[in-house]
Amino acid sequence: MYKGYIGTIDLLLVPLYFLLLYVWMLIIRKKRDSDALYRRYFIPGFVFKIACTVLYCLLIYYYWGIGDTMNYFKNVLYVKQLISSRVENWSILLKDSDYLKDKYSLEGTSTDTGWLLERITFVLAHLSFFRFITTSMLFATLAYSGMFRMFRAFATMMPGWERWISLAVLFFPTVAIYGSGILKDTICIAAMGWLLYCNNKIFLENTFRWRYLLMMVFAFRLFFS
Repeated sequence: MYKGYIGTIDLLLVPLYFLLLYVWMLIIRKKRDSDALYRRYFIPGFVFKIACTVLYCLLIYYYWGIGDTMNYFKNVLYVKQLISSRVENWSILLKDSDYLKDKYSLEGTSTDTGWLLERITFVLAHLSFFRFITTSMLFATLAYSGMFRMFRAFATMMPGWERWISLAVLFFPTVAIYGSGILKDTICIAAMGWLLYCNNKIFLENTFRWRYLLMMVFAFRLFFS
């Protein structure tokens, strides 16, 4: 049913994308080198997140053989085919979930949230050659941006507990694995992390910035979509 989602080409693409993302994370950490939390936890947390993402992809493909994440990705490939064959154009991304469900019987798009997830995946897939693992890695990177902000927010509220908080937020296997794939959980974790971080900045640290407010509104909208 999902034949070809993982193949020989991934032996090249997965290490390449990991290297590119790793270098990107190093650049981010270098810009925040004065922050002890970034120095100690940012890179290890990211590596653990990507490792769990690849593990989840392998489990879902070779062991379980089925799952929501595969259905979402299948629909993304189907939408790509519709656009490539000129049956549809890019405006299909602006249509609601009922359009795809009624006209093409796509399962994952039976809800607006599922279709939102697939639209995000469609954009990321263009940056990853429409490969399952590399697209999931980009998805996990988005999720990690929120997770690390969540970690920073909790660490600010509870000084001295950084190690334990990191274990609960960054290195907890269940969260890292099931919050890494092409899933609603991944989007929710990212949104929740940014929501908590911006809320902490504005209301607890009294550091008002328009970008915090806008990000909080966006994360709130994404979380409850």
